[in-house]
Amino acid sequence: MISPTFSFSTSIGVSRPRTKISTGARSVLDHQATSRFRFPKQSSAFVERNFRMHSKNASVYHYTRGAPVSASSTLGQIDYGQVGPLLQVPRICILGGGFGGLYTALRLSSLPWPPGQAPKIILVDKNDQFVFKPLLYEFLTGEMAADEVAPSYSSLLKGTSVKFLQGRVASIEPSPVEEGTIGVGGKWSSGGGKVILDESNVEYDWLVLALGAEIKLDQVPGVKELALPFATLEDAKRVDLRLSELERLGRRAEVAVVGGGVSGVELAATVAERMGAHANITVLTSGRDVMSRNPAGQRADAVKALEGYGVEVLPQCLVTSCLEVPCEGAPSKYKIDLQDGREVTADLVLWTAGQNPVVPEESKPVGAYGMRLARGGEVVTDPFLRVRRHPQVFALGDAAFALSSQGDQLPATAQVAFQAADYVGWNIWASVNDRPLLPFRYQHLGDMMALGTWDAAVALPMDLLNLNGRAASILRRAAYVYRQPTVDQALKVGFGFLRNPVANILGVSGIQLEQFLGSKDNL
Repeated sequence: MISPTFSFSTSIGVSRPRTKISTGARSVLDHQATSRFRFPKQSSAFVERNFRMHSKNASVYHYTRGAPVSASSTLGQIDYGQVGPLLQVPRICILGGGFGGLYTALRLSSLPWPPGQAPKIILVDKNDQFVFKPLLYEFLTGEMAADEVAPSYSSLLKGTSVKFLQGRVASIEPSPVEEGTIGVGGKWSSGGGKVILDESNVEYDWLVLALGAEIKLDQVPGVKELALPFATLEDAKRVDLRLSELERLGRRAEVAVVGGGVSGVELAATVAERMGAHANITVLTSGRDVMSRNPAGQRADAVKALEGYGVEVLPQCLVTSCLEVPCEGAPSKYKIDLQDGREVTADLVLWTAGQNPVVPEESKPVGAYGMRLARGGEVVTDPFLRVRRHPQVFALGDAAFALSSQGDQLPATAQVAFQAADYVGWNIWASVNDRPLLPFRYQHLGDMMALGTWDAAVALPMDLLNLNGRAASILRRAAYVYRQPTVDQALKVGFGFLRNPVANILGVSGIQLEQFLGSKDNL
């Protein structure tokens, strides 16, 4: 049994973040961590393994409140009550309620804080529902209900210390700059600031940027007005409605899916399975083949599934425009112009190509530097997922530029966000409580994708094993049930997966089975 009581002793004998000292720029302490450090029971296995590994051969860095200090510290036994209260209850604001933001909030809420010093955690999102995006395909096929794919934040945060605030982020105002002791240029935020929302403001001591990314619709003329993206629950509802209209068209509809990555292939397979003989599906990809960055075995499984559905793949397609073509006495069609002069006509254009990271503007940038952005528009972070020159601002998910231990940019996937959330939660907790920060170490666990109701393709790391068909589908479903943010939601999603198979055995519809179980609960 791991106790939530921590240990810490320092060679300079100062309780640094709890003494009333200068509020100047945060300075670096070099902590030599020892194996005596005891992790809280709630900590992720990823974080704990990284701490054990890192502490053996490297220093663990963190920022502390106060003037520059350079000392070597040792982790030993201490009780929170012997340290004294913090100067104030930390105010933590998390922008974005996707995989990165929501899971960071839940991690922070679950960590053991000193008595009376639990932080004020505010989660901000423009929507009132969290969307488990990999399950949008199940919503499109009717296998999952809306509240199973997109539960409300109020239901997920019930019983936690996290407060949800719905609003759109206009900008952020970091604190005034002060001369730092580290970093190129020497201009650093002294910590804290304010988030400007559309209808209110939120002051913070610690900020997490996790606003995700949006599909690029404004790069090609006509796409924003005529094509449908597939990234949110509202997108899925619009696509569902349009497919229902095409099913009643009286002829085979033409559906074009632009984008040959995993999302495009999953969407094409899902639509092809649902529409059956009612539609011809075409995938337009800019590469020589679909899913060029995925493992070869998984890509082969995906191509085989598309061929089985009769999906046509058009390689090396660069879309230059999308135009509406009126049809007398019938719904309009759409013409997709390609760079090489080819044209593709469709009744429905689904767009999955490219994405733009969502990064809030700084109304008062830190000096002349502000937040550094990578070439793709992501916020550049340090090894601890802190925003460069903003030591009390963290970033993760699709809007963050983070590197692997080999120096490669990490992909914008839910799996990366899941793991990063554990580290950001821990590192904020560690910063507040004067504990060592941990550099993010991503561990790739494999790739999963849906290819139909009972078809999927799963590739384990380094191509050790590739699964397809029903076995891969069951594994994928089990993984997503496990990854749900709360136990209640996991049970709800698990029931959703079982509802239709059980109903088929009983000879009733999934809706009838749910209504029957609901009536039994009310007896």
